[in-house]
Amino acid sequence: MIGLNTLISEDAQSIGFAVPINAAKSVLRELRENGRIVRPWLGMQGRAIDGKLGAIVRVPVTPGYLVEIVFDGSPAELAGVHGGNLSVVIQGEEYLLGGDIVTAIQGSPIRTHQDYIAKVKTLKTGQRVKITLVRDGQSRDVTLTVAERPRLPSDLAD
Repeated sequence: MIGLNTLISEDAQSIGFAVPINAAKSVLRELRENGRIVRPWLGMQGRAIDGKLGAIVRVPVTPGYLVEIVFDGSPAELAGVHGGNLSVVIQGEEYLLGGDIVTAIQGSPIRTHQDYIAKVKTLKTGQRVKITLVRDGQSRDVTLTVAERPRLPSDLAD
């Protein structure tokens, strides 16, 4: 593997961390073209769910990406996507139930968190995107415009 060293920790027996070269290449290309890194953002946060959760809570559940949080002013909020409103702890894990379940983005099925992240990474800011979701057992499509991910406190260096 070839990569760029990003950190070597002397306190941890000189363990080093590196960015894979292919990831660095795509970032460098974007830095050259835009002068900065632009990340697509839909403005929702959640987790994958499947029928096993439905069996535990005794409610039918459509497999997909459960929307737990919709951020204020985000593309998801503007499109009318609903986040969860019922906090439940199931087998030691907290879920925010009651939100929409995303089952597809641009026709690509979304079943896992990795599916969701991988699909969002392919989107471009300003792009109109069709999202298929399930709300109250009914499938529906909403369209939203992808935004640039805002800076988060964790993005800022100390």
